[in-house]
Formats: sequence, C-alpha cells, structure tokens
Amino acid sequence: MWRRVLLVLFVVGKGTLAAEGSNQEVYKKLCDITKGVKGLMKQNGEHKGSLQEALYGEKKEDPFVNGYFTGGSRCEWVYPPSRSTYCSHIQPGSTQAKNPGCFGDSILGTLLCTCVRGQYNEQDLCGLGIEQGSTGWGGWNSRPQDLFKKVLEKIKENCTAPNTTVDIAGHLEDLKNAVNEIKNEAKQKNFSNGKDGHYLGSGTTTTRFCDGSSAQDACVTYPEKSGNEPSIPWADKILDAINKARTQQQGNYKNAAITSGPDHHQDDQERSSETDTGNDEEGDEEG
Repeated sequence: MWRRVLLVLFVVGKGTLAAEGSNQEVYKKLCDITKGVKGLMKQNGEHKGSLQEALYGEKKEDPFVNGYFTGGSRCEWVYPPSRSTYCSHIQPGSTQAKNPGCFGDSILGTLLCTCVRGQYNEQDLCGLGIEQGSTGWGGWNSRPQDLFKKVLEKIKENCTAPNTTVDIAGHLEDLKNAVNEIKNEAKQKNFSNGKDGHYLGSGTTTTRFCDGSSAQDACVTYPEKSGNEPSIPWADKILDAINKARTQQQGNYKNAAITSGPDHHQDDQERSSETDTGNDEEGDEEG
C-alpha cells in the first residue's frame, strides 16, 4: 500500500561529520537527498528508473566496482584522469573533453567532485573523517581510484539507515523540497570568471575550473538554461520520479475506491430489497 509503506530513511548519526570542511553543508544536503532517493527506489513503479539515473547516471547502475570507475553517465574513463574533465563543463585553455562535467549528471558523481580531496589540498572537504592517502585528485598525474573507493564507502555508510514506516505523500514532498533547495543554491552561485554557468561546492576563481588544486576549487559545475536556471540532470530526474510516484499513488487510491465501491453498493441494494419485500408483505396482509 502506498499510504503507509516501508521506506528507507537515512539519518546522519552522531560523529558522521567528523571534521569541518568547506563542502560540509552541501555534502549533508546531497546525503539527505541520497537517503530519500534510495528509500523511494525500494518501491516498485515507473519512478524507479528515473531515480536510478539520478543516483548513478544514464546507465542506471553503479559506475564503480569496488571503488574502481568502470563507466557512467556520458563519462568515458580517460587516463590519467583530470578532475576538471569530470567535474566542470567548462574546460580551461584548449582542453577538449568528449563529455566535460559528466560527473555532475549523477548524485554519486557530484559527491565525488565535492568530497574527494584535491591534489595539493589536505582538507577533509566533507568532514568524512577518513585518511585519504598522500595523493589527492587533481591534475593529469592523479591516481584517484583508492580515494574514490574510500570516499564512496564512507558515503554509503553515512547515507544508509534502518527501515522505518512513513507516509509516502509527506516523504515525496520532503524530497521535492530538498531538491529544489539545492537547485536554488546552485542558481545563486555564478562563476566569478564571467563564464555562463553555476556550481555546487567551493567557489571557483578566474583561473580554476573545479580542478581540486585548493579547497576553493572542489566543486561541480552546471551549464545554464533559460531563466538563469542551472541544468542539473539528476535533480530533474528526481522531480520527474516524484511526479510519477504521485501519479501511481493517486491511481492506487482510485483503484481502492473502485474496488470497495461495488460492495457497499450491493449492500445498499440488498437492504433496499429487504425493505421493499417487507412492505409488500405488510400490504398483502392489510389487503
């Protein structure tokens, strides 16, 4: 039943945010959205495909196997991997990537761009409380696979919690509000270098493009669409899924009403028939 269903709610417990980081707040928002998405994915329906795309990308499957990148939404693994190639749709200088900024298509990729520490940045950007090794993720000489694995494991740990029962309508509304809030945040963050677009995470400068060279460049960018709105594929997918889930919920309510309707109608007919029969018998006796 859609009215009361089992959903996975994720609560960031005590100690989850172990240290202050420049992207701690955006991480918490993304983590909360991830919790809601994973919970809703446990319910069958047309909405599930859109949620899988939002979480993992167009292939609808985890692009990382044991922390090793195997593919993803519009992404093709180039070696060595430049952070800017995957986290920014705007490339510096003459750099030409096939699908620049492709990590921004999914929640998982967005979390990597904002939480994996940079090549020369020792800061725990999202307060995950893990030792990420001596080499960060930045330029062409980066080796980020081990970092990806550690960060993803911590994200899965923090963004998972036991099942609990909630009202589906309220859950959908909360998820919608959370997505719109982070879309608003990205809308307010324009580039300081005059380029068109928006970003989540640490601020960008005139010379950096989310390349992780400093705590100020641990970000993910999004192109601009009409009305000064950021084009965030995963956010649009979630909102689409919410609409589908609501349509299914309304259909279930309608079907339930139709199913129960004839029974009540039949009972009314039977009671009416009994009354008519009784009246006829009384009439015969009087006659």
